[in-house]
Amino acid sequence: MEKILFGSIYFFILIGLCVVIFKEKRIREIIIKNKYKILAFILINVVLISLISYFHLSKESFIPSWDFGGFYRRALEFTDKLDFSLQDAAKSLYESINIDEYNYVAEWYLYLPMKILGNSYLRFIICMINVFLIPSNTLLYILYLKISEEFKNKWLDIVVGIFIIFFSANMYPLIHGYIGSSGLFYIVFILLFVYLGKFNKVNIPFSILTGVLLLILLVTRRWYAYWIVGFFVATVVATIAIKDNWKNLKSIIINCFISGFVALSLLLIFFFPLFQTITTYNYSEAYSVMKVTGISEIIINFIKVYGVVNVVLMGVGIFASVKFKYLRSFVIFLVIQIVVSIVLFNQVQRFGSHHYYIINSMCILLIIIGILFVTELLSKKLRLFIMIPMIILLVINSLQTTVLSNKKFEPLFTVTNWMYGRMYPVVRITENKEGIIDLINYINANIKEFDYTYAIASSVEFNEDHLRNALLPNDLVGLHNLMTTRVYDLRDYLPNNFFYNRYVIVTDPVQLQFDESQQRVISVLGDFMLNYPDIDKYYRLVKEIKINNDFNVKLFERIDNVPNAVRQEISDILKSYYPNEPKLYEFEMLPE
Repeated sequence: MEKILFGSIYFFILIGLCVVIFKEKRIREIIIKNKYKILAFILINVVLISLISYFHLSKESFIPSWDFGGFYRRALEFTDKLDFSLQDAAKSLYESINIDEYNYVAEWYLYLPMKILGNSYLRFIICMINVFLIPSNTLLYILYLKISEEFKNKWLDIVVGIFIIFFSANMYPLIHGYIGSSGLFYIVFILLFVYLGKFNKVNIPFSILTGVLLLILLVTRRWYAYWIVGFFVATVVATIAIKDNWKNLKSIIINCFISGFVALSLLLIFFFPLFQTITTYNYSEAYSVMKVTGISEIIINFIKVYGVVNVVLMGVGIFASVKFKYLRSFVIFLVIQIVVSIVLFNQVQRFGSHHYYIINSMCILLIIIGILFVTELLSKKLRLFIMIPMIILLVINSLQTTVLSNKKFEPLFTVTNWMYGRMYPVVRITENKEGIIDLINYINANIKEFDYTYAIASSVEFNEDHLRNALLPNDLVGLHNLMTTRVYDLRDYLPNNFFYNRYVIVTDPVQLQFDESQQRVISVLGDFMLNYPDIDKYYRLVKEIKINNDFNVKLFERIDNVPNAVRQEISDILKSYYPNEPKLYEFEMLPE
C-alpha cells in the first residue's frame, strides 16, 4: 500500500491543484456553466487521440533507442526499483534529481498508470497521453472558455476544442517517446492564474504555491528552467508595457520575489547539487554539436513544427490584442515568454521537437485568441467557408500514418503538414531486429564476468541502445557488460580503456548522428577497426549482420593486446583534432 501511495503522489498533486482551481470563483462558475462541454471535450480527447495513437503505435516494430527509448527504459527501471523497495526507489529518485542529467521524476509520475495498463512501449505512450497531455488540454480548454465568455458563437467551442486536441506540436514528440509533456499541466495552471490577474495584488499563499510549482517544474525536466526565467521576465515586462497596469507593479514584483525566493530556497536546501550543476556546468560547450546556425534556422524550424496556419493564427492573436483590450496584457506576457524562452534556449542548443513543450502552451493560447479574433471579424458565411475546410484538413492531418497511410495520399499530407505541422512521426521499423537480438544472445552466451563490449555507432538506424534495449520490457539489461559509447567529442571525450574490451561492435560504414567534425572519436575508432593494416593481429571478425542496404554490423573479438605504439598512434590522430585538451584523448597503456 505504501508503494502505491508513493507512486500516486503526482495524482495527489493534480487533485490538489484542481481543488485550488475550483475554489477560484470565476473558474468555478465557468466549469459549472460548461460542465457538459468540458466532459465532452475530455471524452473526445481520450477516445480520439488514444485510438489514433494506438493504431499508429501498433504498426511499429522497432527497438527503442536514445531519447525515443531512454525515457521508456527509465520508467521500467523505476517501476522495478519501487516494486522491490520503497526506500531504494525514493533514494534513487532523489539522487537522480541532484546528479543525473535525466532524472526519474516524470517516470515516477507514470508508476501507477503503467502498473494498471501494462509496461509495453505502446502502453507507455498511451499512459503519457492520458496522464500528461489530456489534463493539460482540459485545463487549456477551461481557460479558453473563460477568455471567450463574452463571445456567443456556438461553433467556436467545437473549433477551438479540435485545435487543442489535434495540436501537432504536443503530439509529435510524445509519440516519439519524449516525456517532456510531464510539465504541461503546471505551466497551464500558472498561465490560468496569470490571466486571472492573480499576481496583481499581493497574495502570499498563491505566490508560495507558484514558487513550489516552479521548483517542481524544474526538477521534472531541467530545461523548463528557460520557461521559469521567461515567466519572471514576461510578468514584469507585461506590467510595465501597459500604463494602466503600473499601479500593480509593486504587488507583482513582491509576488514574483516571494515565488522566486521560495523556489530558490527549496532548490538550495534540498537540491544543492542540482543548483551547482545548473549554474556551473558548461551546457553550451557540451551541446555545441547541436548549436543553432542562425535566426533563419530558428524561424524555419518554428514554422515547420507549428505549421503555417497556426503561425498565422498566432500572428493574428498578437494583433487581436489591439482590439481586445482585456487581453492586451496577457498577450504581451505570452509573447515575451515565448521570445525569452527561445532566445535563452538557443544560446545553448537548437530546439528538438520535445523542447517546444517549453513554449507550446503559450503558442496554442495565441492561436486560440487568433481564432476568436477571426470569428469576430468575419461574417457567418465567411467564417464557415474558411473554418470548415481548416477543421477537416486539421483532422485529416492526424490520420497520416493510420487510416490514410496509402502513398497516394502523400501529396495531401505534404499540404496538411505544411499547414499544421506533422502530428505523427514516420512509423518506426528496426530492420533485421532478429539479427541484432541474435548478436546479443551470442555475446551474452560467451562473455565472462569481466568481459566488456564497446559499440562504435551513433545513428538512428543503429546505436548502443539497440543492444541495450532490444529485449525490453522483459529484460532491462540486454547486452551484458556493454560500455557507454562516447558520442559527442566535446562532452564525452575518449573511452580511454577502449582496448581492454573483449568485443567491439562497429558499423560498416561507420554510422554518425552529426557531422564527422563533432564525432571524431567514433569515426577514428571505426576507421581503425575496419581499415587498420594489422587489425587481424589483434582482432578477429566473429559475426556480421546486414541491417539494410546502407550498412552492416560487424562483431570483432580481441585476440591479442593492442601494443602501446598503436594506441599512441590512434591517440595522436585524435589529439590533432583537439590540441588544446590532449590528456582527454589518451588511452590507457599496457605496463612496460
